[in-house]
Amino acid sequence: MCFFSLSVSRLLPAVYDLVAMQLKVILFKEIMLKERQSMCLFLAIRSAAVQMFVLCIFLMLMLFLQSPLSASIAGDPAQHGLRVVMDNNYPPYSFVNSNGQVAGILVDQWRLWQDKTGVRVEIVAVDRQAALKGIQAGEYDVLDTVFTTKEQKTWYDLGQAHARIDVVACFTPEIRTITTVESLQGFAVALKQDDAAVNLLRDHDVNNLVLFDGYGKIVQAAKDHKINVFVGDGPPLLYYLHKYGLQNDFKVSAPLTAGAFHRAVRKGNTGVLSTVETGFALLTSEELVHIDRKWSEPSLFDRFSLSSFLIGFGSLGLVLALFFLRNRSLLPIVRQQRPEPEKSGETLTESEVRYRELAEQALQREQGRLNFVLDGLRLGFWEWNVQTDETVFSPLWAELIGYELEELLPMDHPSWERIVHPDDADRVREALSAYVEGRAPAYDCEYRMRHKDGHWVWILDRARIFTRDGSGKPMWLFGVHADITPARRAGETMLADSGLLAQFIRNSPIYAYINEVSPTESRCLKASDNFQDLLGIPLADIPGKTMTELFEPPLADQITAENWQVISLRKTMQSTDVWKERTYSTIKFPIVQGERRLLGGYTIDITDIIQTEAALRESEATFRNIVQASPIGIHLYRLNADEGFVLFGANPAADRIIGINSSQYFGMTMEEIFPILRGTDCPDHYRKVARSGETWQGEYVLKADGRIDRAFEVHVFQITQGKAAVLFNEISARKQAEAERERLQEQLIQAQKMESVGRLAGGVAHDFNNMLSAILGHCELAMGKLSAQHPLFSNLQHIRTAAERSADLTRQLLAFARRQPIAPKVLDINTTVAGMLQMLERLIGEDIHLVWQPGNVGQVRIDPSQLDQILINLCVNARDAIRDTGTVTIETKTVTIDQQQDGNHCEAVPGAYIMLSVSDDGYGMDAAALSHLFEPFYTTKEIGKGTGLGLAMVYGIVQQNKGLITVESEPGQGTALQIYLPCHEACAGQPVEDAVNQVAVTTGNETVLVVEDEPMILEVTTTMLESLGYTVLPMPGPVEAIRCVHEYSGTIHLMLTDVIMPKMNGRLLAERLQTLIPGLRCVFMSGYTADVIAYHGVLDEGMHFIQKPFTVQVLAGKIREVLAH
Repeated sequence: MCFFSLSVSRLLPAVYDLVAMQLKVILFKEIMLKERQSMCLFLAIRSAAVQMFVLCIFLMLMLFLQSPLSASIAGDPAQHGLRVVMDNNYPPYSFVNSNGQVAGILVDQWRLWQDKTGVRVEIVAVDRQAALKGIQAGEYDVLDTVFTTKEQKTWYDLGQAHARIDVVACFTPEIRTITTVESLQGFAVALKQDDAAVNLLRDHDVNNLVLFDGYGKIVQAAKDHKINVFVGDGPPLLYYLHKYGLQNDFKVSAPLTAGAFHRAVRKGNTGVLSTVETGFALLTSEELVHIDRKWSEPSLFDRFSLSSFLIGFGSLGLVLALFFLRNRSLLPIVRQQRPEPEKSGETLTESEVRYRELAEQALQREQGRLNFVLDGLRLGFWEWNVQTDETVFSPLWAELIGYELEELLPMDHPSWERIVHPDDADRVREALSAYVEGRAPAYDCEYRMRHKDGHWVWILDRARIFTRDGSGKPMWLFGVHADITPARRAGETMLADSGLLAQFIRNSPIYAYINEVSPTESRCLKASDNFQDLLGIPLADIPGKTMTELFEPPLADQITAENWQVISLRKTMQSTDVWKERTYSTIKFPIVQGERRLLGGYTIDITDIIQTEAALRESEATFRNIVQASPIGIHLYRLNADEGFVLFGANPAADRIIGINSSQYFGMTMEEIFPILRGTDCPDHYRKVARSGETWQGEYVLKADGRIDRAFEVHVFQITQGKAAVLFNEISARKQAEAERERLQEQLIQAQKMESVGRLAGGVAHDFNNMLSAILGHCELAMGKLSAQHPLFSNLQHIRTAAERSADLTRQLLAFARRQPIAPKVLDINTTVAGMLQMLERLIGEDIHLVWQPGNVGQVRIDPSQLDQILINLCVNARDAIRDTGTVTIETKTVTIDQQQDGNHCEAVPGAYIMLSVSDDGYGMDAAALSHLFEPFYTTKEIGKGTGLGLAMVYGIVQQNKGLITVESEPGQGTALQIYLPCHEACAGQPVEDAVNQVAVTTGNETVLVVEDEPMILEVTTTMLESLGYTVLPMPGPVEAIRCVHEYSGTIHLMLTDVIMPKMNGRLLAERLQTLIPGLRCVFMSGYTADVIAYHGVLDEGMHFIQKPFTVQVLAGKIREVLAH
């Protein structure tokens, strides 16, 4: 890169001086030639001069390219060269750069060694393991970057140490300090795989190691916050920290240990080692320091502009190309000046013929060498006869744009324009014309040509007039063209980077500046824009001013002295100053640029930081007080190397919550302090937090007898690496409340489910009863018109029986759903139970035997639906208590309760009771279950198989009817429930319903208003009443009924209305019409009452209700009952 940045004005004088010296010697020899020497000898001498000229150019080129071309002759290192292998990832000593080339301090040292010794060196960079194996296998002669170990001393012969390498630890600022290898214990430490530091750490019991393939990957992981601590060789770690901009994000420890680089050869190859060490002894300390500084300073490429590179490269190419043409023309000239003997008639001596042959061979060799140089530099050339338009192109000219030369020939102007960028064609054509016509001193042009694959290639094209005709007009132009695309891109990148750097300095939020420094003066050269706010001076006036002109004398003198100290000692300095009641921190560092003494620096206003730190200290003190006074318990634990999680701190609340003195347990592990935690996952969670820095929270619940005894909420977080804080608070009351809330929630869900089932059952019963009313009504009307001997009478009787049974099923459904209106009646309990046996047998299943044992009992006063519900619930519970087969027994008998004699029934009113008992031979219950038996939602059944409401409803029904209930049960002995209902005073006679059924059908002549929204029921009810002799006013809804009352002139004695109707229910209609007709009697009919005329199913006092479906006899009796009331 340095070679290409030299301008022609610096390169060519040196070349010319060397060639001139050689030509003087040759000319002197020409003068001393005897006159008898032939023209061939003169030509040979001139050829030798040209050869010397070209050789000088060639040697200079090779010198700058640092690639000596030595012959490869087998033998010692001086003859066949050396193959040197080194680490490919150990910057800045050796690494592979972005261009795929091996670079670094060691590479430059070996190049200098090559120049000093004249021995060719081939440098190979591979990973360390491959290098070790290669040197053992004899693939390489020398291995650089070797550390001394016992094992390696048995494999290699080592040279003198030539570089000290410190092993350091890098860690985040949160970690207080790491000073020794032992202080790494407890941390997860990242290292390079197979690094010597791996064994060092393991020897000191640092075993939590994370291994990576290279130093770059380690620093990348640190950048991604995957690791907090890493250990390795200082130079590559610091290199990558600066590369990724992390130098301020990690602390670097003092050296934990140190090693040294050696050069090594295979065991026994001491001759090569002696040659290597002798050669390096020729390198001076100044040269080695220069190489070290080179790799600690900006790239040389940054010091040169793209234009100087392109001019130097093009100039050199043009010079070489001109000499190539000159060399190519020498052979014909020689042949013209010395004709063949047989053609000229002259006779040459043998020596003259030999000289001519040698001259021609020399020219051919030099032409071949120059071709090699041109090819090596990747320069294509072209020739153009301006007068004849004849052109000549080299194959490399076409190759640079992806073609074979034959693909482009013949190359005329239209062909040339097709491959030149349209935006560049006119400019190139004008530049070439201006040079040919003498309007421009030279032709140097950069333009784009289309590559064969379609992309554009930047070309540097330079040409000179090579020959002119007799009148001085140009004849032949010779030009070279080179692919400068990579250099162009690099230059653009460099310019962009320079622009970014300048923009950073100009717009930096910190105060950045560059000064030129002397012992007595420090003058500002550049400063960021924000300096004008700091100094109160326009930005344009700051450059060029000294510190004395910018600051007050005491501060200005101090800054000037510090700046010179930075330059003279060549070290970075940090200082803190107070100026105008603000505090500033400044970092200054020397900048090397030739002989100039420059200083760079940046200043940060840290006033707010200092104030923040003071506030932080105050906050930390406050926080410590809060921790001590906190009602939340806090334990501090440390994770030891043996994985022991040891308590070392606690606050007073922790002792109060747990009930211990924590200080007595300091130094003990968690499992030793709390044995109950053994076998749980809590200790593992806590250790993971201490190691990795993750947070964890959870709850720990202690139970006794299935209930929550104590509960704790726990939060764990990392304080520092290997240490964790455990915060805990007792939440027993909350957890108990949550458990109770969950229990109530489950009960609510069950109740809502039962409510939904009840609504569904009620709705079904309503519609079902409406249909049964029409069926039963029409059936009775038809039977009334036929004699018992009529063929259809029997069919109608069957229809009636089926309808009545359907009505019974509907009533049972309403009883289950608690939608049956509660109207207590006097019942014969034995008759009622007997009527339900068939249904109960179906309910409990065929595998269970139902036994009915009626006693001599009287009557009770209870709503029939309630009694049905009691029997259904008790039989279902008995069925569920039997696993496979068994027996359920229903029994009745009369008992007398005397409070003085029976203490078990002290809450009962003394007197006669009818006992209804339901018992089973199932698995029974224990005392705990018996104590909760009648609680709402309590059940011993599996989830989803019981609601817990059955016995609670039975208990409520019994209490409502002034009865009592007892239970006898033991596990494995079955269960018996006894229900005691008071005997009705009228112990003789039959139930009301039976009496009604036996009453003869009564008739009347009153006027009845019938309101029903269901047409079939309205029709059949109207027909029934008319058949009984009543005058009927049928209305399909409340609105029509109200209109009828207003329009009807006669007397309406009674209204028979449905309860549930659109727009207005039956109760509201009755209230409305009773205001129009005072004393109007009302009878309500419905499939179910809802809450319109019955609150919770209990009919209001004086409310008259008839359950759908009903017979003519029931309807007639209800009408006469109400009218007679």
